[in-house]
Amino acid sequence: MKNRVQVNIGGQEFVLLTERDEDYVMRVAARTDEEIMGLASKMTKAPAAQIAVLAAVNLAEEALEAVETAESLRAQLKGFLEEASRLKQENADLRRELTRMKKDSGRV
Repeated sequence: MKNRVQVNIGGQEFVLLTERDEDYVMRVAARTDEEIMGLASKMTKAPAAQIAVLAAVNLAEEALEAVETAESLRAQLKGFLEEASRLKQENADLRRELTRMKKDSGRV
């Protein structure tokens, strides 16, 4: 079901149709507004369209950096899980060896 969410971005009202919940959409709108207003305060003579495009580029860069960070963290996690699995197996092997050595020495 589509939700209608009214937001204010860059001083303009928009009604967004979305599958997302209102809180999420409001957070997205607030981040977008923050970016636009930050650029507008620094580029007082720039047309609104230029500010909007620069804001879109900045937000896209932010999103790509987040994706790259997530991919890197997934790869690290995979490595950690593989290492943990290897160490678990090594631990089991050592425990078996210790049990065998105790048995061989008559200390079970």
